[in-house]
Amino acid sequence: MSLCLIGMGLGGAFAFAEESAQQVYQQGIRAFQENQFDKARDLFWQAYESSPDNVEVLYNLGLSELKLEHIGRTLAAWRKAVHIDPYHSATVSGLQFLREQGKTGSFDAGGPLSRFRSEILSRLSFDVLFALTAIFLGLTGFLLIKYWGRRRTAVLAEAPSPPFPTLGFLLAIFFVLFVGLIGLKTYDFYVTRATVVADSVALRTYPSADSNALFDLSSGYEVIVRHAQGDWAQVTYPGGMTGWVPRDTLFLTSGRNPW
Repeated sequence: MSLCLIGMGLGGAFAFAEESAQQVYQQGIRAFQENQFDKARDLFWQAYESSPDNVEVLYNLGLSELKLEHIGRTLAAWRKAVHIDPYHSATVSGLQFLREQGKTGSFDAGGPLSRFRSEILSRLSFDVLFALTAIFLGLTGFLLIKYWGRRRTAVLAEAPSPPFPTLGFLLAIFFVLFVGLIGLKTYDFYVTRATVVADSVALRTYPSADSNALFDLSSGYEVIVRHAQGDWAQVTYPGGMTGWVPRDTLFLTSGRNPW
């Protein structure tokens, strides 16, 4: 994959919360096409402030930050876009490109559970999970009801019992599996995650610049936000330590807003 492939979709049409935001966004597109990446970035940020859940704005914001070599901000914008729409192809391709370049920071950190989330759970939308669960429930119910009806008839007729409904049993397992995935997806949806957008920030023991530094978090690292206190946020690096960082070094990508 090359950078030119990530650039597809700049001129997409979509809804904005305000008409002025759409005008700002179009100005950002023109600035980007004229290679004025600083101006484009600023305009896309303005559009984002008016329409924070617009996936196209987030994608193009991340793309302009990528052109300016601000990888952390690119990852932040694209991670939020994928959280909103796991099937936005341009954003998924962009993240895959950065992964192939080894620029995804903590994207694969945190062990098997974190990889399961990034590779599987985050790529499944609630619509898909609910649809598949309903399908497996319907098929399982149909086959099992049919089996018990045939079994009851066989008992009344003192005939041999029908064969065990292996297919229905397997479908029931898949139904339980997808119910579990819905539960995990729901939990994950409300976990507050953020991406470090500063070049580097020290993870500290207390919400104070005078407290001891545990270690540095680099730009692009993804963290879980526990709670906020003033201008500080307590975060956990997946698979690592918990500490405090300034709020302005983070970009929220999913979950509730703790501030």
